[in-house]
Amino acid sequence: MNLSDIPAWFVKRFAADATGTFVRPIPTTSADPNAASLSLGFPPNTFAAIGAGGSPQDGRDVNGILNQLSAWAQWMGVGGPTPWASTISSAAGGYPLGAVVLSGTVTGRLYQSQVNANVTNPDTGGAGWVILVDKAASPADMIAGTSNETVVTPAQLATAGYDRVVAQSLIANGGFRVFASGYKECWGTRTYAGNGSTTITYPITFTSFSNATAQAASLIANAQDNNPAVYECNLTTCRVWNAVDNSLAGFWQAKGV
Repeated sequence: MNLSDIPAWFVKRFAADATGTFVRPIPTTSADPNAASLSLGFPPNTFAAIGAGGSPQDGRDVNGILNQLSAWAQWMGVGGPTPWASTISSAAGGYPLGAVVLSGTVTGRLYQSQVNANVTNPDTGGAGWVILVDKAASPADMIAGTSNETVVTPAQLATAGYDRVVAQSLIANGGFRVFASGYKECWGTRTYAGNGSTTITYPITFTSFSNATAQAASLIANAQDNNPAVYECNLTTCRVWNAVDNSLAGFWQAKGV
């Protein structure tokens, strides 16, 4: 079947404008031997010959059942969600594996059943359900940081003022991250031989350093003999001098934009 094979829409429920004289709801059961019900459909008496005491189907019942069926067809046609309902759960023996229902307490939340014959209520923590779709967190939700009932979206992160990582990678003895705002950071570890210099090439290129990070944008050495290394940095490299005659194990980092 193709998408183009979609049937005609129920733009209106069958018998939507029928008056009470010409339509009636279909009950689950009926004591009337001539009335339709969900249990018997059109009862046996409506199939018997009139001369033998039978009765023809009541037009109100025909309109009634077609109205009920087309109402659901119309609801599904416009993408209407189906909320969890104890009535249908009990009547049908529970929801099947994979069933999707709408939460009655959290706007926009959908649950999916993970088991067959699921009679529990997902809104009250019933077993056998998982959250399939949840509503998006507002900026206030993210700032508060207390809700487990929402999902975070990139747009809402930006609205709330949160930066996000758009690129990152591990490198030899370190790594780097690039944020959506343009902020960048890279870091790593290195052992520096005594009485010499080493040049570290950053895995990312900076446009500028902020005043705060420019002072810390290179080696933070665990120097021996309380004799720290000397360094100078630019936008692409950091050069480190180790003036002592033994090696230094250190951590370098660079931050900026």
